Amino acid sequence: QQIVDAATLLISRAGGAVIHVLDEREQFLQAITVAGSGRERVISPLNFRPGVGIAGLVLLRGETIYVPDVRLDPNYVPGTGNGYRICSLAVTPVMTSDRKLGTLSIHSDRPGAFTADDERLLSLLGMQAALALEKAQWFDATQRRLAEVNALYKITQGMRVNFTVT
Repeated sequence: QQIVDAATLLISRAGGAVIHVLDEREQFLQAITVAGSGRERVISPLNFRPGVGIAGLVLLRGETIYVPDVRLDPNYVPGTGNGYRICSLAVTPVMTSDRKLGTLSIHSDRPGAFTADDERLLSLLGMQAALALEKAQWFDATQRRLAEVNALYKITQGMRVNFTVT
């Protein structure tokens, strides 16, 4: 949440921001957090597959894409009546050196809203999002492993084990 909040604060013309995370098993991008105008309406059931929509293309290519006017881009997939009009869209990958984790997007209701500096800042925020997501995933994996170890420990407490040396 802090990353999308920072994107809308630091990039003055951003009306909102959203992070889509890749579900690696199902292979689609799902919105997990949003900030800005129309916040409660921005997350929709619209999920993107790699290569589909602007976010899907960014994930596939691994590079930032800026669309000054989405009405002129055939790759843009409009939302489903969320009540917020998007004209400009910039999307950057959220990835580590070996894993594509998702995308970070900013949008505006004005065409041509973003600059090259905005794109660079968005890319930096995408890198920060990748670090945060990877850290959260490592933490979750560690917690699950610790729970497994604790469960095994509890099981072995009830057993009596005799070792003999011959």
